[in-house]
Amino acid sequence: MIQDENIAEESWRDAFSLFCCEKDDDIADFLRNKAVEYEKRDRCRTYLYYDERLLEKERNFKVVGFFSLAMKTLKVPVVGTMSKTLKKRLGNLSDNEENLVAFLIGQLGRDAEYSKEVLKGKDMLQDCYGLIASARDIVGGRIVLLDCKPAASLCRYYEEDGYIDITENGEELKHYMRFID
Repeated sequence: MIQDENIAEESWRDAFSLFCCEKDDDIADFLRNKAVEYEKRDRCRTYLYYDERLLEKERNFKVVGFFSLAMKTLKVPVVGTMSKTLKKRLGNLSDNEENLVAFLIGQLGRDAEYSKEVLKGKDMLQDCYGLIASARDIVGGRIVLLDCKPAASLCRYYEEDGYIDITENGEELKHYMRFID
């Protein structure tokens, strides 16, 4: 998390400025320009993976990857038009409920210098799910949301992990939801 009394904010920002994600500039932009402010305003929590070897040998702090978690409100389509199965999975909503609160995986990325072998996307997702499970034990919740660019391989990856595409026509990003077991 971007909170450590032993590391000054300037050091965090310096390390974040070096982060590069060639597949998605928005991911690097978030870490460089928004992560610290979002932490301060309690909009999300950002969790970091860093190069321990580099830190130990050279005292150089290098971010390998990160993810951010937040809460988000999900607008529910007309409840009366949903299947009984979907209503049940959502918690037997009444016809007047319009919104659900969900966990949001807001950002998830790996620095371009590091390969999948160093930090796997599946491992990052498992860490997300572990933290979400801890929060769920305290406050409840049934849904995880995430957004991604409409790249076929990325969409297939999330769909194979149990995410359902809830993107509406004309939206730039793909929106996914997944039920927590």
